Amino acid sequence: MGLEEHEMSDDSKNLVYVDEGCVDREEHIIATFEIETTPGTTLEQVGFTIAFDPTIGTWTRTEGETDDVVERYSGKVMLPLPAENQQSGIVRIAIPIADINPRQGGLPHLLAILGAPYTLKSIRSIRLINLELPRKFLQQWSGPRYGIDEIASWPGFSPGRPIISMMLKPRVGLSSDEYARMALEAYRGGVDVVMDDELLVSPEPSPLLQRVEKLVASARQAQQETGHPKYYATNITSSLRYITDLALKVQELGANFLYLNPFTIGFSVLEMLTAMPELRLPILCCRSGYGMWARGKEGILFFVLLKLARWMGADGIHMGSIGGSLSHAIIGDDSELRSRARWLTMRFPNVRRSYPILSGGLHPGNVEQNILRLGKDIIIQSGSGIQAHPQGPRAGAMAMRLAVDAACSRTPMLDVASSNPVLRDAIETFGYLTDKGMIKWSELSGEQEETGHQSITINTHGGAVVMGDLKMSGGKFVGRDDHNEMDKGMIEEEHEPE
Repeated sequence: MGLEEHEMSDDSKNLVYVDEGCVDREEHIIATFEIETTPGTTLEQVGFTIAFDPTIGTWTRTEGETDDVVERYSGKVMLPLPAENQQSGIVRIAIPIADINPRQGGLPHLLAILGAPYTLKSIRSIRLINLELPRKFLQQWSGPRYGIDEIASWPGFSPGRPIISMMLKPRVGLSSDEYARMALEAYRGGVDVVMDDELLVSPEPSPLLQRVEKLVASARQAQQETGHPKYYATNITSSLRYITDLALKVQELGANFLYLNPFTIGFSVLEMLTAMPELRLPILCCRSGYGMWARGKEGILFFVLLKLARWMGADGIHMGSIGGSLSHAIIGDDSELRSRARWLTMRFPNVRRSYPILSGGLHPGNVEQNILRLGKDIIIQSGSGIQAHPQGPRAGAMAMRLAVDAACSRTPMLDVASSNPVLRDAIETFGYLTDKGMIKWSELSGEQEETGHQSITINTHGGAVVMGDLKMSGGKFVGRDDHNEMDKGMIEEEHEPE
């Protein structure tokens, strides 16, 4: 149904358009779409359809479709639009919150409305790139139960210090006892939290509940040996039929965090679990499969998905990493990652802050730039970057702890490595992120005076992103997204924890 197809008077059609300054943002949800139309269709026509159809939903004038109903309940196209007859650009739709009950309907109903235009033949590509919800709508959702400030007060953690976690690898094939031995060594080396891999749930060699018992035992043994608290996050990604029982069972067995995938279960699982008074575990979220939601110019920008996760109750969520070793993965460029971290950690009334979980090829040689660029209120999640240390997981954890402590204190990383063979071996194995890219220790000799406490410029498709006072040309950033970054206006030259 297009602009010309609906049997409405021009005066009635004009009710669907509104100047942006006249939109009451406490009474409307603002959805921002990036759209390209098919030949012969303009953004004005498509805008009318995606505002009117998901809310009023008629293809011809019906008896109850009065001008008063259209004015009060139809979605509105926010003006100004791009130039007349333009076929690609930004379209903003204001949806009255009177159309959606935040509890009886809630996010599933909202997503159904936002997703309705995706089947239109007149649209070549469409992507939701931002979503703004009124405060009184958000107040109906709980947000994170604990968040950064509460979790940082736990024994062994502290405000302004990254949490170091190790993800179990390989993600399948080992027994629960083998994972437990690996975890024990990492705990002994200085890891705070051991996490199941995001795709490790309950494979035959390592059934979920059995693995929880073994990993909890390792955490307790390491805590007794080291005197430092140790934690375990278990992956309970499952269908809604089983997930509440699983959550309570792993809590009973001694797990400290829940770990799950809201992209496959549905974001409402976060709302459901945080509302359970008997469940007292923070919820950390992975994002495997999010590419089905957001890839290229289609779907929903990952920045919006982060918003949904925090609003619905995620205490932490994966968001990629700077300079990670996963060149095959779409992760996001430096600007996007900074926007994600900033939004998760900024303070809002009645919504606790969520931990950015940095993952995707992290190791002791690239963690420094992640901390300097993304702040200290983060969870460092490293799998192979700890376990593949030539001396094993304990040495890998020790190297990661040294690297994190150096970055947090602004101590030159290479100065620390020169007097600590375990960190030096990690840099030789994985490399150290410099203005020349990833360089091994043996290649750094004679350059230490240039590469100690420094920052770097990494060139991305969006232009040079300044990471301090050194610049490089022709360098590569691993894992760039095939689209422009969101919220450039939020990005400043340095990010400090709030």
